[in-house]
Amino acid sequence: MPEPQVYVGLAKEVVEYIVHAFGRGALTTNGVKYDSTGASSTEAVVASSTDSALATVVKSVTIQPVSGSDPKDYAYASALLEIEFALTAAFRNSTAGASVCTYKWQAKETSLSSTCWVDLTSWNTTDPGTTFLDVTHSGYFNVQTNLEKIPVDIRLLLFNGTASSTQAQAKPKNSSYTRVVYRVS
Repeated sequence: MPEPQVYVGLAKEVVEYIVHAFGRGALTTNGVKYDSTGASSTEAVVASSTDSALATVVKSVTIQPVSGSDPKDYAYASALLEIEFALTAAFRNSTAGASVCTYKWQAKETSLSSTCWVDLTSWNTTDPGTTFLDVTHSGYFNVQTNLEKIPVDIRLLLFNGTASSTQAQAKPKNSSYTRVVYRVS
């Protein structure tokens, strides 16, 4: 677990925490690591009518920083001041020219119900062919309803965007990271 940066002397501790939550496991010779591949169903869902409840969850992780003063104490319900994402996943089709990958990233406070996801991206489509193609979404995200406190869950959703008997496939990459700045409660 990485050591958080703690800024003491304010009314309460302000902590900056950065974590690479995807692509963990054995080391590689080139430093590139992906999570296992998730595949959509073979049933196509048109991007304009997508429903998150019908999508395949490729990967879901929890960003659960420590409180800052004691690495054994996790920070629960601490107020987010700033949140930054750099989320990369590789996409491909199981058969050449047969489907497009339709995907989006979402996040929510861990304590909230499964209906409270906040869209980090809109639905995106890519047609990478049969070779994995990395796609990155990054930037600072506004703290908002359902994304105001830590810990935070992040997930990647995937659809098969074209009618066919093939699958869209995705796998998050280890270069993905989440940076949170929060006030310890």
